[in-house]
Amino acid sequence: MLLADGRDDGMAHLERAISLDPDAELPGARLIAQHLLSRGRDEAAAPWLARAERLGEFQERAAAERSRVLATDRVEPHGLPPPDVEAIVAPLRGHPEIARLLLARKRLEHMPERAPVFVLGVIPRRPWYRLVRARDDARLAQAVADRVAGPWRVVVFVKQSSSRRIFRRMQRLKGARVV
Repeated sequence: MLLADGRDDGMAHLERAISLDPDAELPGARLIAQHLLSRGRDEAAAPWLARAERLGEFQERAAAERSRVLATDRVEPHGLPPPDVEAIVAPLRGHPEIARLLLARKRLEHMPERAPVFVLGVIPRRPWYRLVRARDDARLAQAVADRVAGPWRVVVFVKQSSSRRIFRRMQRLKGARVV
């Protein structure tokens, strides 16, 4: 509001917010740069513009990294407390098509401390003689995803030949087996 009124003392408040909250850095840098540019102080705005551009690119890379999980991605222990694990798996207990569930966290390179991505591996319960079609696995994965509630980003894999690598890595993790 101070910057909107053309007052430079608003920059100190934004700098303080940026130092306290990493999520405030990009919008804060943009607001300060915009304020300085509107005041004709292009040289003073340049470092703020560069900072905002660098942060924006970094956040785009982080979002792209979180947008999908591949069977070749690295995983690590989920790190969730038991009540959170129970909240994820409770709606799936007793599901007739699920033999076991494995839970892990995707290893992230960009901002790993924020917005984790969890991987829920489903080992289906199926008779050995039943022919399995890709659409059966897709249906089961969607049914599991629909039942998982909570604030987490959870990607569901159903064990099949194409996802064998991620399942092997998940099975080696301590605490990955949750059902």
